[in-house]
Amino acid sequence: MPTATLVTRLTTQPGGQAAKGLPLSTAEIDANFINLGEALKISAPLASPGLTGTPTAPTPSAGTNSQQIATTAFVVASYLTIANPTATGTLTVPLINSTDATNSTSTTTGSVKIAGGASIVKDFYLGGNMYAIGDITSAYSSDERLKTNITEIKDALQKIKQLTGYTFTWNELSGKPQNVTEAGVLAGQVEAALPPAVVTRENGFKAVKYEQLSALIINAIKELSDKVDVLESKINVI
Repeated sequence: MPTATLVTRLTTQPGGQAAKGLPLSTAEIDANFINLGEALKISAPLASPGLTGTPTAPTPSAGTNSQQIATTAFVVASYLTIANPTATGTLTVPLINSTDATNSTSTTTGSVKIAGGASIVKDFYLGGNMYAIGDITSAYSSDERLKTNITEIKDALQKIKQLTGYTFTWNELSGKPQNVTEAGVLAGQVEAALPPAVVTRENGFKAVKYEQLSALIINAIKELSDKVDVLESKINVI
């Protein structure tokens, strides 16, 4: 017949060593299990724990890219490293959604120009609007040695007549400030006159590449100038 196991109190001997004492009563055992159950209720589960209070964790080094927990100290340190760099030259950062076909894990790095460093070496995509307090300067590659299928824009003046300049304010769908009056064109009109100057974004809304309108305007001015030359020649004959 098996021997029953008794749950007993731990008592302290004179030398400070623990020793078994009298067995616990049924009421004391029940109370201990109740207390244990209550303690388990407030403990966080291993999966998706809902923590309370102010939990802390070891802080990774700034710039760490791993599955470590990112503490507030890590976020601040990483921000300061990018926002206030102390070194000149090239600051290397991860490029998200790179156009590199082999970059399935978004680990490709490029360069951001800080002071005399190299420019970005791969396409950089920002998943939202970008605003700058100062000027944004860019020089587009336009060397004809880089281009093929070069075709002159015809009937540019007629295409310009399809466009109208407007002043407007943005509505709530735009996500932009609604209390500022701006000037621009309508993407639908531009698309009908010069399709390459319009792009349809993932959200379905159309956007105008304003820099491409310059090519249309140049040719329209040339066509208008030719008309003026013809009229002047007729007037001179008279």
